[in-house]
Amino acid sequence: MGDRIAVMNDGRIHQVGTPDELYDAPVDRFVASFIGTPAIGFVVCRVDRSVDAVELVADCAHVRLKGTQSRAAQKKAQDDRVVVGIRPERLVLMSELDARRSDVMLHGAVEALEMLGAEQLVHMAVSGGSFSARLARDRSVKIDEHLWFGAAARDVYLFDDDTGLALRA
Repeated sequence: MGDRIAVMNDGRIHQVGTPDELYDAPVDRFVASFIGTPAIGFVVCRVDRSVDAVELVADCAHVRLKGTQSRAAQKKAQDDRVVVGIRPERLVLMSELDARRSDVMLHGAVEALEMLGAEQLVHMAVSGGSFSARLARDRSVKIDEHLWFGAAARDVYLFDDDTGLALRA
């Protein structure tokens, strides 16, 4: 078995690398969506720039960027669109208050549930995209229930809304 993978789409190589490189540093939205189960979630946000911060905002999301991510988003104009990617295992179920204090806040209504034995996969319907989160199976969840999730800024991926390419500093 080889130790490098080539990800292709329509006869075009998007990225070649180890499984870890493809999962942790996808070059574009296609590679990010191709590698990983369950699939990465995407939410389209607008760039909101203030004097001392760059934030990504949508009806269902708020992301406070730091470090290299902030520098990457600096290339985008105010109100430009950026696609935020987040993997299900990076999301933590929180109270609304705690989620709002988190670097990354996502919320939405439960669209579907998948019981996977020791855990359940919660699929969320949101304006501007969709995402999933892994939850312990003992957490009771219902369809249409509104949930709040938080994550660390380092755990999101940023993609250009027009080209799909990863935004890098």
